[in-house]
Amino acid sequence: RQGATPLMTRDQLRERVLARGERLFIDFGAVSDQSERKQSRKAVGHLVGLSFDADWVLVSGYKGELRFAPLGGVDDPAFYQVMEGVESLEGQGKRHKRWLTRPPAAEADLPHVAFYLNVNRKISDAECTFPRSRTWSRGERLFCDSPNISLVYRVNLERSLQFGNTGSATPDAKIVRISLDEESAGAGIQLNEDLTWSENIADYLLLDGWARDYATDAIAQDYRSRIEASNTKAAVLKSLPTNLNSKYEHREISGFEVGVTGGVEVNKDGPKAKLEASAKFSQQRQLAYNTQDYRVERSAPSAQKVSFSWVRDQYATAESLLSSKTATVWGMGYDVDHNRIQPLSYKGFVPNLDVIYKAAPDETGSTEFKIDSSVNIRPIYTGIYKHYYVVGAHVSFQGLEDTDKRRRVTVSTSFKVDGNRPVFTGGCP
Repeated sequence: RQGATPLMTRDQLRERVLARGERLFIDFGAVSDQSERKQSRKAVGHLVGLSFDADWVLVSGYKGELRFAPLGGVDDPAFYQVMEGVESLEGQGKRHKRWLTRPPAAEADLPHVAFYLNVNRKISDAECTFPRSRTWSRGERLFCDSPNISLVYRVNLERSLQFGNTGSATPDAKIVRISLDEESAGAGIQLNEDLTWSENIADYLLLDGWARDYATDAIAQDYRSRIEASNTKAAVLKSLPTNLNSKYEHREISGFEVGVTGGVEVNKDGPKAKLEASAKFSQQRQLAYNTQDYRVERSAPSAQKVSFSWVRDQYATAESLLSSKTATVWGMGYDVDHNRIQPLSYKGFVPNLDVIYKAAPDETGSTEFKIDSSVNIRPIYTGIYKHYYVVGAHVSFQGLEDTDKRRRVTVSTSFKVDGNRPVFTGGCP
């Protein structure tokens, strides 16, 4: 709410959103003067500990923390998706409200800022429309049903102090942690609820040549998540998952030990004395991997950038999805074996990842963190070729690979972190 929001304290914001169940819509776009808009962003950034480039930000509650949804405009479809997914907390009882306004007991004494970042994008009809036939000009059709990307990233800002001098010593660093884990993650990436197909038949007398072709609804050739820091102030300290094979199922706890202080008096501006760690706290994320048809490839082209790709590895080509190779001319028909396509290939894919950035304890200034989430959409084209040889004929089933009949759809979001915030000096957020 323009004008009112910057006057709130962080505790008041949490009270309104988490305890009362209110949803706040911050509209920077309504501030026409660029200087005033900049000051408004700065005020909100000071309030919540981070800032966004978006002119509209929806603030709601999610699992006991604030959730921010940067929007492209007041008519952004994500606005309605978020509003539909947020449950009103009114009338749910005092015990539930107390849980919502307190961090977990294990993290209660750790000075940190925790929040959720909502990423929503409807995949448009145009982005999932492809030719109806690979062989003939038969127009186009839609290969998806209510496709969308809906992910909820968990972000922690905190300060770690050095504790110990051995290999298990905690780092002396400012920490930004970005996760998609079992406790957050969101609804996932959806292309279709089920797979259907359409048939095209040659409309001319045929002795030898393409007799029929088929177009099956879209699946994901790959899913990709990429996280990047805008400058060298921050560098990747840890990232998961590592490279994983297809058909791999595993659960693991991604732990990170933070050095914390127990005896230094601090106020909202940070500690008055030199910070010294007196203990270490293990902050954990539960990650679940069930790769099924996909292998995981991790890439780190620089100290600031890391990406994870879930690349189709099992039955990765249209040819490999066919249950038959040849048949008599009377055996022509749709031949894609849907048992070779796991549901993860087209619905409810939720990546799990954990990326930890560190910055030097004396690093100042701002760093923007950009998060890209994408899916490479591919329809499945197959065809039947009739072979004629005077004394008889047969048909062959063939998979048709057309890399130009694929389309990557990406949703991007970002947030800016100020290294001068009290939380990075071990003070109260």
